[in-house]
Amino acid sequence: MSQRRKMPHKNVIKREWENKFRFIEDFGWKELPTDACWRCGKDGYVERCHINSRYHTQDDSPPNLHLLCLECHHESEMLYGWKEGHAYYEWFYSPNYRLFWYKAAKILGNFKEDMSDKQMKKEVDEKIITWLDKGLETGKTILEAQ
Repeated sequence: MSQRRKMPHKNVIKREWENKFRFIEDFGWKELPTDACWRCGKDGYVERCHINSRYHTQDDSPPNLHLLCLECHHESEMLYGWKEGHAYYEWFYSPNYRLFWYKAAKILGNFKEDMSDKQMKKEVDEKIITWLDKGLETGKTILEAQ
């Protein structure tokens, strides 16, 4: 039987990240909430979500967690890394998902003018999976690992 993970309380995650984001005023917040998505600002239910995915780490500590709505959590599942150039970081600070996938597709050389959002995301996801499987060990970011 697998052991249940002990994820930190949302308030502990909030304390870890307080004063570490450059945009909370954009959402009209004075402090990080525990009942709104830290990426899109949507009020309501949020989940504790990994920055460095559980695909490669078992790290459930507050520095590796953000509070995201279901949609943002799903969108970020294959992303990784919290420094400039890493896929999760770039996604988190992109003003909208379309801009992130567009930027990533152009950088990764997979962009075609007639691509749908779904096709663009699929192409980028495939590159990210390859990077997670190979490039991560090199220490290169997703944008450098070409």
